[in-house]
Amino acid sequence: MARKFGSLARSVIAHALLSVLPVASLFGLAELAAWAGGTQPLAETEAFQALEFVRDCPATEPLIDAVCDPERLGRGDGRSSVYVLGGSSVQGYPKDVTPFPTYLGHLLEQQLPGAYRVHNLGQACRDSTYVRKCSERIQGAPGDLYVIYSGHNDFMNYMVPNPRLRMASVEYPRVFALESVFAKSHLYSWLFGLVAGSPEKPEPTGERERLSEHQWQYARELTLEHYAGNLTHVIEQARALGVEVVLGTLLSNVSEFPHRRDVWDARLASSGERTTWDRPYEQGIELLRAGRAPDALAAFRTAKDQNLWGRAPTQLNQWIRRIAESDPNVRLADLEVDLREFWGPDRHGCDLFGGEDWCDQFHPNERLSQWIARRLGAEILRLHRSGAMRWPTRGPARAGRRGE
Repeated sequence: MARKFGSLARSVIAHALLSVLPVASLFGLAELAAWAGGTQPLAETEAFQALEFVRDCPATEPLIDAVCDPERLGRGDGRSSVYVLGGSSVQGYPKDVTPFPTYLGHLLEQQLPGAYRVHNLGQACRDSTYVRKCSERIQGAPGDLYVIYSGHNDFMNYMVPNPRLRMASVEYPRVFALESVFAKSHLYSWLFGLVAGSPEKPEPTGERERLSEHQWQYARELTLEHYAGNLTHVIEQARALGVEVVLGTLLSNVSEFPHRRDVWDARLASSGERTTWDRPYEQGIELLRAGRAPDALAAFRTAKDQNLWGRAPTQLNQWIRRIAESDPNVRLADLEVDLREFWGPDRHGCDLFGGEDWCDQFHPNERLSQWIARRLGAEILRLHRSGAMRWPTRGPARAGRRGE
């Protein structure tokens, strides 16, 4: 019996080798021929490496397992959790800026000792797909809260001619990781060149002139649809779990990006070719200098919507407002409107975004981070005191609220 089984096993192995070895030999010969022909592996080209960065930066799976692990975040001390979800504006950028979730945690602890623990789940480059997948991993409990400040990266990642392919690479990064393996092969690189030609290095996205009218409209509509689908999923899941949601409208540097005030005169005097966004931008400069700040802000916003560079368009904030108004499980923190009323319409520039010696398009600096925390904190306190929250039946959290 053993002899018969051994004979069968040898036969199976022999047939397998006969099937595999010729294919492997043919591949090896073809790979050798491609190498001898001087084909450069795709993985070594600058354009492909740039494309890999664009794909890898917003990829989610490895991060979600680590950052959004409910065991790591911890439970059981009686406090409710506030999960702040978003990209680098939530995480804090640059590193020396204290992120607004940190200030929010201090504020809530002062106002409601022992009631809340704030978790900063912001991650650079990540978009609404990350927010959706992270919330699924967290699985909050009644009495918890999702604070969502996200959308800039959707409009940084997907304002390209073929946004669906970029979205798929973020949704299914493991599938696209196979291309990284194949790209090291001379044969694959040669075949890729025959089919697709040389890969194009990704250009910075979001400027109207880089896309045709059809591509621009298509990318904007598809990006907003993608964002709305992800956020709607998070809200529906939160409702089923008994988790409240606070949505924040997004803030952008609309006046001093991409040109600081100290170069405005040179910009106005320039005789270079004007783009779609230049005209309303320069109109905004002139209106601001004429003392017509509200009109200037409107012109700057029009310019921003034509030159996004990751800054969320007006249309996205309008969608956030509509969903908050129509869903009783969602509270709106209208940061965009409130900032204009608090700081004034001429204070949307470098004094609120970026670092001390450079100007930024949407990252809050220290001053703005503190203001966002106060505004979100006020919304959470109103929600808390309204009785809408379904508190867990754990002792320490209730003990911490006696002084309300």
